[in-house]
Amino acid sequence: MRILCSLLFFVLISTSYAQVDPDKALADLQQLVGEWRTETDKKGKYTTEIWLKDSIGFAGTGMEIKKEKTIGEESLRIFIREGTLYYSANVRSQNKEAWIDFAMTEHTENTWMFENPVHDFPRKIRYTLKDENSLIVNVSGRDGGFDLEFQKK
Repeated sequence: MRILCSLLFFVLISTSYAQVDPDKALADLQQLVGEWRTETDKKGKYTTEIWLKDSIGFAGTGMEIKKEKTIGEESLRIFIREGTLYYSANVRSQNKEAWIDFAMTEHTENTWMFENPVHDFPRKIRYTLKDENSLIVNVSGRDGGFDLEFQKK
């Protein structure tokens, strides 16, 4: 069943979203390189993402930090495979340590939408660069979602 769902996901993505130019989107993602951080909340918690350019696209790390201790961490990748741009995440202790791919479905100069309609949560991840120092990441699924507002450090 998992193989069938994965196959269906890739067929849907490749036929539905072919109009997105992955090379242009990848070039525009250069704007994300650097360290991004949310404000610290009342409980002493914040989120940070660090993005670097690498040989195949971009590599990133996302961390949730509370009172200066890392309480959550994920490895991130953005790359082109077979003509489609993917955002891929690996969260320790989730999904049997597997990388989960989200295909790009929408792109403007400052917005990148990635989707995986067969994943439980999230199904959509949207990065919106408000200006050179302000980034909003919307994470959503079937039953809702949340926004993270980052400032560049």
